[in-house]
Amino acid sequence: MPHVLRLVLSCLCLGTLFGNAAHAETYVYVTNTTAAPVTVQVSQSGDAQLALGSSWGREANVIPAYATRRVMWMNRNVGITNGKTFYFDTTVSSGDSSMVLRQKLTGTLVSSNLWHSARGAGFDDPWYGDRNVHQRDTTFAQKASVASYRAKFTGGYDDVHYVVHNKNTVEPASGADELKVLSYNVWALPVVANNICARLDEIADNLAGYDVVTLQEIFDNDCRTRFLAKVGAAFPYQSRLVDIPSNILLNGGSMVLSRWPIMADDTIVFDRCVGSDCLANKGANYVQILKHGKAYHLSNTHAPSTDSDEARQARFDALGKIRTMLDSKKIPAADALLIAGDMNINKYKFPDDYARMQSILRASAPASTGYAYTYDAAVNVNATSVVSGGTTEYLDYILVANDNRQPVRKENNVRILRSLREEVWYAHDLSDHFPVAGLFAF
Repeated sequence: MPHVLRLVLSCLCLGTLFGNAAHAETYVYVTNTTAAPVTVQVSQSGDAQLALGSSWGREANVIPAYATRRVMWMNRNVGITNGKTFYFDTTVSSGDSSMVLRQKLTGTLVSSNLWHSARGAGFDDPWYGDRNVHQRDTTFAQKASVASYRAKFTGGYDDVHYVVHNKNTVEPASGADELKVLSYNVWALPVVANNICARLDEIADNLAGYDVVTLQEIFDNDCRTRFLAKVGAAFPYQSRLVDIPSNILLNGGSMVLSRWPIMADDTIVFDRCVGSDCLANKGANYVQILKHGKAYHLSNTHAPSTDSDEARQARFDALGKIRTMLDSKKIPAADALLIAGDMNINKYKFPDDYARMQSILRASAPASTGYAYTYDAAVNVNATSVVSGGTTEYLDYILVANDNRQPVRKENNVRILRSLREEVWYAHDLSDHFPVAGLFAF
């Protein structure tokens, strides 16, 4: 009887093994970190042609700019023969540029082994069977780029993830009569946000060329200290942090960094809040910056969030407080005044609120270029959490005050900064918001 029982159990185990293998797939994902859509073509070759639809399949054939898509799948058992080799090539193309993302299955007695590789302009990688990140410098879409890929443990068969990554644009230094401002909600919210110190460290490496950086949500004390130390040589002038240090609430998370001397530095904390905003000392900065003998005045804020009627009224009240603060400074009309920050007003959803924001602040929003949104859960995994919102919005601005010196050229350019650093490899984005570059010539 024990012998029979062992035989039955062995058969059951083998049946389970083969049954699971018959329904086990590896999926291939591609992230397109370029400013244009790419096309995808998948082909299979090797010791035999596998049946399309049962052994493998194609999925997305176009990947929008900055998006991630699953492009193909392969069954690790169906049609796979022991000792035979099967190749899958995914060709990603944009104009005259292409990159081939490769996988290889070698059949075993009960399943298959997976290998992955890639080739493109200037490189042709060997096969890898590990889960390490593999990266190669290349060119793609006429830009300096990186091909990056790795296998990912799933609890079953590994998936494979690839990134076609145009390197982040480096902003040229400004001219004598220009002011370049980067406004960035950096999502450094303790407990809620992930990899805060690593993301801030990467942001610090992407600030070249800007005269001024206005930061919001730089709440985390330890990571902020490290970040400010790293950027200190490039931005030696750093404003006060919006806060009321004597109370127990979280600081306001807003401050200004400058390459040029800060001649005046003030803050306010809003006295009206709704919901979770009441846990932080949110408010606004005011600074006066002197560049080549000319004064530039800036305000920076993280306005009250959410879109309930009560929250929207609190937001308008906060904007009024900012305007009152600026009026109290008696800024000369001959000086420039810029009002930056995460205004939390989605100009697409609430066009009337967008117009009212400009009316209250007596300021105008320059034309927006670059990416269409400053917050987009469709391409930014950091924006998909319930706390972040999981929506697509335009919330961040650098406005020009109407009653002050006017630029001869002005632009709000939404930029997407990404990283292939290990800690943020699957997310890539450095915040749940995208930064806005304000480019002004006077």
